[in-house]
Amino acid sequence: MFITTLLARINHPRPGSVDYESMLPKVEWKRGIPNHIFQTDRSKDTKKIISANIQRIQQLNPGWTYALYDNEDIDRFILKEYGEQVYAYYKRIDSSYGAAKADFFRYLVIYRFGGVYLDIKSSVDKPLSEVFSKDDTYVLSFWDNLPGQKHEGFGHYPFLPEELERGEILQWYLAASAGHPLLRRIIITMLEKIDRYNPYIDGVGWVGTVATTGPVMYTWAIMEALKEAPSEYPVRWMDIVGEGGFRYSIFEDEPGAGRNEPVHVKVLSSDYRKLSVPLVRNRFRILQFINKKYLTLLGRRRAQKTERNDT
Repeated sequence: MFITTLLARINHPRPGSVDYESMLPKVEWKRGIPNHIFQTDRSKDTKKIISANIQRIQQLNPGWTYALYDNEDIDRFILKEYGEQVYAYYKRIDSSYGAAKADFFRYLVIYRFGGVYLDIKSSVDKPLSEVFSKDDTYVLSFWDNLPGQKHEGFGHYPFLPEELERGEILQWYLAASAGHPLLRRIIITMLEKIDRYNPYIDGVGWVGTVATTGPVMYTWAIMEALKEAPSEYPVRWMDIVGEGGFRYSIFEDEPGAGRNEPVHVKVLSSDYRKLSVPLVRNRFRILQFINKKYLTLLGRRRAQKTERNDT
């Protein structure tokens, strides 16, 4: 306990001023959601079920451009469109956290080009032209998580505001116009979170990811912005699953699928939830080394304790 407390203090971010507004290029904001679809995977050599889903999305939306970004594409995109400073933030995310890197990318690509982002495991069941109107600027959704609905109980976290009865705002899809000021605010919030990240306070694995780059950070940033100045951040709320025909996961109906052990984790081999290493690399190599070793040790002890309790 003493060591944990000491390392938490040592890792506490030093106060400093960063001009995030100047760092982040300004994109002209135009109403309407452009006909672009974006997804990302580690490589373009995707599994058959993913390739089939991509083909289906394209066939449903012949008037939309489709782009699949792999890791190298993302590197080139961020460097070209956002520059070295923003790219440095992206590279500070540990390489084992593919989900956090995908979070980072989705905000940047939609802010720059506008359109629709879908997680690689997600899909649509109707043409996007039937879902979005020409006046849309940013479409937001909650889970269909009320009693009796398909995702009952999903999206509720103890570290979200109590007044959010529906829990998190969905982040496995994004649909917005290029340059939307709300997306700009989300990106800046994420950069601030990365600068303030402390693995002993903000957590690692699933907790660290959702709070730093993922849906918890996303939800907080949106709710604070809409509370402060709703007229500056025009959005439209809709039931994206029921009304919009979006699917969270093409694996949802597979045998054994469930919230606690989703099938896509086994198929895609990308389970970041149980990682013990810090999400954000410390600038000091020796401290990064100590953090990784110590947190990995703590993670093993917790796992052993859980196994003993289960038996």
